[in-house]
Amino acid sequence: MIDDVHKALGLWGLEGADFAFVAGRENRIYKVTYNGNSFALRFKRPGYRDRAELQSELDWLAEMARAGLSVPQPLPSLTGQLIEQVDGQYIDLITWMSGTPLGMSRQPLQLLDPIDTFFRLGAEMASCIPPAMRGSHPLGLPVVFGMQMVFWAKGPFGGGFGKTRR
Repeated sequence: MIDDVHKALGLWGLEGADFAFVAGRENRIYKVTYNGNSFALRFKRPGYRDRAELQSELDWLAEMARAGLSVPQPLPSLTGQLIEQVDGQYIDLITWMSGTPLGMSRQPLQLLDPIDTFFRLGAEMASCIPPAMRGSHPLGLPVVFGMQMVFWAKGPFGGGFGKTRR
C-alpha cells in the first residue's frame, strides 16, 4: 500500500511529501503535507463508484467552492485530470480542511433540529448545482443527478431528504 501512495503522490508532483493514514471507510484517506500545505489523498473503494460518478462529486465540490462555500477543493494532477489511477484504483487529491468532524461513523448526529439543518444544507447545495444536472422527480420534487438521485422535500412528504441509488 505504501508503494501505491508514493506512485499517487508522483502523479501530483508531490514526491517526497510526508503522509499519514487517517481513515479507511468508503475511501482510504491519507493526510499529505508538502511545503507547508496539507491535502487529502483519497484512494476510492474498487468497484464502488465508476469514474463518471467520482468526476461528478469533484465537479460538485468545485462548483460549491466557486459559490463561496467552504469545502475541500479538488486539485488536478500533473496531467490536468482530477482523477487518476494507480494499479487500477481511482485516486484524487483535495485540499485538507482542518476542523472538528460533524459526527462519528455509525452514530447519530447530535443536532438540535436535524430536519431543518439538512433541509437548509440541501437548499444550499442545490443552489450550486449547474442546471444541466437538475431534473424532476415524478412527484414534482427537485432531483439532482450524479452519484445518487437526491431530492429535498419539506411539507406533506416530511422534512429532510430522501435518497435512492440508481
